[in-house]
Amino acid sequence: MLWLLPLPVIGLAGSMLIAHGIIPSLAESGDIKDPRILKLRPVFYGTAAVSLVLVIVVLVVGIPLVELVNGVYGRWWI
Repeated sequence: MLWLLPLPVIGLAGSMLIAHGIIPSLAESGDIKDPRILKLRPVFYGTAAVSLVLVIVVLVVGIPLVELVNGVYGRWWI
């Protein structure tokens, strides 16, 4: 289950980077002339929020499964 963790982490980081860094920077420098691009920021913030919830869910569900591995394999360094 913990192998799923990188997917929402990458989604969270990418969405926050685009919404909080790239879009405002491009709008401020004038590289993007269309002001409607700023309306995409809430979409990326929403995606980041969903990704954060998924990270928490994966951790809450996955951490107890580590104890299952400990029960099957008595020693970690085999």
